[in-house]
Amino acid sequence: MKGFFYLLIFCFSFLSLFSAERSTSEADKTIDPQNKFAVKLFTEAPLMSLNVTNGDNELSYDSNAKWASGFSVSYKKFGFSISKSWWYDKSTEKHGKTKTTDYQLYMFKKHIGVELYFQKMKGVYMDNPGSYDYSSGDAETIRSDIKTRHIGTNAYYSFSDNFSLANAFDCQNIIDKSSGSFLLYLGLDYTKISSDSGFIPSNAEKDFDFASDVNNVNAVNFYAGAGYAHAFVYKGFFAAVSVILAAGPSITEYNMRDNQDDLKKVYPVIHYNMKYLLGYNEDSFMMGIYAFWHASMYGKKNCSMQIDAGKIGFFAGTRF
Repeated sequence: MKGFFYLLIFCFSFLSLFSAERSTSEADKTIDPQNKFAVKLFTEAPLMSLNVTNGDNELSYDSNAKWASGFSVSYKKFGFSISKSWWYDKSTEKHGKTKTTDYQLYMFKKHIGVELYFQKMKGVYMDNPGSYDYSSGDAETIRSDIKTRHIGTNAYYSFSDNFSLANAFDCQNIIDKSSGSFLLYLGLDYTKISSDSGFIPSNAEKDFDFASDVNNVNAVNFYAGAGYAHAFVYKGFFAAVSVILAAGPSITEYNMRDNQDDLKKVYPVIHYNMKYLLGYNEDSFMMGIYAFWHASMYGKKNCSMQIDAGKIGFFAGTRF
């Protein structure tokens, strides 16, 4: 784990240095931030789910973290953000409680963007209890013991000189004209999904074979892909969207219960990454709504895992 973290720091530093070299070009000089500092406050609804499948059988877990708040601070092209969940729905006796935390360190320039992130979630509930003869609120449907951890990095490269990742993804300056660009994308992450008593409740064990004996999953995922981003602007109002599809290898280890031998193999991973932003932008003020979603699917055929994570929220901030 420590070695993986050092690798992420190295990748982030390398891409930052590469970006600094590019800043001497005339194209990049034209979009250097006009303001050095930017501060944004945001409130968001975290979206996190975990699905375990075996053929036609699917077990769905959802989070009960309904609202989170945080802030981001950036200096020139570098920044960080923090958010934590603080509210559940009113049915905690049926859904339990979920705690989420999201830390991000990022750099966005015109052509290059890099994100380094750490996300964790603790506590989920079964979203389809009726499929396995349970009712919401039954003891086995509230899984406060299930945890997910993600640490990783995303790197983006845009081709067009008329499009700025910094302005479209981080509102570093006003988006002054509508434009778009094809993107190249690289991703690297470590994912850990853990439980105290396995992911499959007793009523569903007969339908999940191998998955019923899995306690923890550790995966190192590498993926590369491409996509497209576009920003639209009209009299200070703007909308930005990006859609990316990627794939690659996943080095996945299954830790088994009851002293069974662990299993470690390489499987394919499919990854989706999407960002949406809609708001208003002026010289020293910006506000809007945003949505972000990414999903990774990997693992054995008789224990396929899919993690969906994202957020929908509102932000407001200033530059100075």
